[in-house]
Amino acid sequence: MALSEFGLIFGVSIVAMLTICWSFGITFFIKAKKTHAKLLIYASFALIFFGLAFLPELCDFLTILITGENIDNSSGFLGAFGWLWLPFMYLMGIFLATEIFELKKKQLIKITYITVGVIFELFIIFDLKNAIIYDNPSYSGERIIYYNFAENHPLYYLFLFYFASIIIFCVIGGLIKGIKTKGIIRRKYFLFSLSYFLIKLLGTITAIIPPSELLIVINFLIMGTFAFIYYALREDPIKKEKAKIEKEIKVEGGLFRLSKRPDTITEEEVTISKEKKICLVCKGNVLRFCFICPNCEAFYCSNCATAIMDLENICWACEGSLDESKPIKTHTPSQIDIKIEKNSK
Repeated sequence: MALSEFGLIFGVSIVAMLTICWSFGITFFIKAKKTHAKLLIYASFALIFFGLAFLPELCDFLTILITGENIDNSSGFLGAFGWLWLPFMYLMGIFLATEIFELKKKQLIKITYITVGVIFELFIIFDLKNAIIYDNPSYSGERIIYYNFAENHPLYYLFLFYFASIIIFCVIGGLIKGIKTKGIIRRKYFLFSLSYFLIKLLGTITAIIPPSELLIVINFLIMGTFAFIYYALREDPIKKEKAKIEKEIKVEGGLFRLSKRPDTITEEEVTISKEKKICLVCKGNVLRFCFICPNCEAFYCSNCATAIMDLENICWACEGSLDESKPIKTHTPSQIDIKIEKNSK
C-alpha cells in the first residue's frame, strides 16, 4: 500500500518544521556568540531541542518513502527518542524566563527543574512501555506513527507540570513585565508572552486531537510563531529611526576604546538608550544585535559591551555587572587607552 495523500502532506510539514526550527536555532546561536547575548543562546537551544523532538517522525516518514512501510517500532524507540528532548526544551524556556524577568532565587528554580528533568528521563528509560501509547496507521506505510503520553502515568503529570510552569513564567510573566515597561521593551515582552502562549496552545491541540488534516494546519501555524520569538528577542530596532545623529562615534574593534566611566548617567540618557536603541557609551545607533544590561536593560553596542566587560564589567547606568559570570574590576583612568573615532557628515 502507498503513502496516503494526508500522510505525504503531513510528512512534508514535519520536514519543514524541523528545518525551520534548526534554521532559527542555529541563526540565534551564531548571533548570540557574536554579541555575547546569553538570552539568545537559551532561545537557540530551545528551538534546536524542539526540532530534535521531530526526528523520530522524520525517520519514520523517510523510511516510508524508501521502503513503503513504517519503521520498525517494536522496541518503542520512536516515543522514547521523541520525548527524550522535552525536558531540555522546557529547561531552556525556564532559564530564559528567569533571566528576562529577573526572578528571585534563580539558582533554586533552575535546580528544581533540572531535578524534575532527571526524573522525567528515568521514566523514559525504565518504564517506556507503560509511559507512551502509539496510534499506528491502518496499514503499514499509510502515514507516520503517532505517539503520546499514557494518561495517569507519572510522565503525563510531569508534562503538565512543565506546561503550567511555562504558562506562569513565560506567558503570564511576560504580560506582567510588559505592563510595567514602555516603548520597544514593552512590545518585546508582549511578543515573548504571545509566542509562548501560541506554541503551548497549538502544541496542546496536537496532543489531544486524533490524526487529521487539522494537524497539518497546526504544524504550519507553529512554524509561524517562531517569527514572534525572533522579533521578541532580536536586538535590532523594530522601526528604523528617521532622524540620524549628526555625529556618530565609531568604535575601533580589537583595541580598548573607552574613556573613564562618567560619574553620573542621567535617567533621560538611559531612557533614550532603551527607547531609541542607542548605545549608552558611544551614542551610536545599534542596527544589529546588541548587548542589554541584565539589571537595568540599558543598551550597548557589541563592541562597547565587550570592552566594558573586559575592563571593568560595570554597567554605566546601574553599576551592576554586565556579565554575571565575571567579577567587577576597578581601573584607574591612567590604565585606559582612549581610541575613539568620530565620523562627521
